[in-house]
Amino acid sequence: MDFIEHDLKTLSEEMQEPFLQSEVKTLMLQLVSATALMHSRWIVHRDLKTSNLLMNNRGQIKVADFGLARYTGDPMLPLTQLVVTLWYRSPELLLGAKEYGTAVDMWSIGCIFGELLLKEPLLRGKNEVEQLAKVRSPSLPDVLELTKIRSSTFVVPQQTQAGQPSANSPTPGLSKSRNRTSHLNRRSARNSPY
Repeated sequence: MDFIEHDLKTLSEEMQEPFLQSEVKTLMLQLVSATALMHSRWIVHRDLKTSNLLMNNRGQIKVADFGLARYTGDPMLPLTQLVVTLWYRSPELLLGAKEYGTAVDMWSIGCIFGELLLKEPLLRGKNEVEQLAKVRSPSLPDVLELTKIRSSTFVVPQQTQAGQPSANSPTPGLSKSRNRTSHLNRRSARNSPY
């Protein structure tokens, strides 16, 4: 077993500034890839949170603590709803669902994403009722804090009726570059530095 130097929760608490957006993107890509691998093998982790994500000094993360993980399948077997740390628990679990699948991990990933951006948990309820209320209607300070985060500006080209970018488009060379990169497949895209 590898020695991993940090967990994301402790590391985040010790950092003076939150992770850079580029670092968050890299961490999230790794987390989503690891989760996709688990889900492709019919495993639901059921306890994804920042303290269960270990990170080495090279920036690689590993998912840890599979104590609550279960195989899932079709048909779904009844499972307990008392899983996942409260702040990362999905609405269906808060409402007592006994049949659930990979969506509970995806909800946790969204909570982790918010936590990496804000440097604190996104929804911090004290009990299940308060947590469900926060999920349903986040408080105004939470929403305002998220809006302060600078996001990258994406320019969407204007389309003509033929579906091609117009001459007035901010990216008129898009159709040329599309032809040049149309040969990319999933494997080569995954190996792309972008």
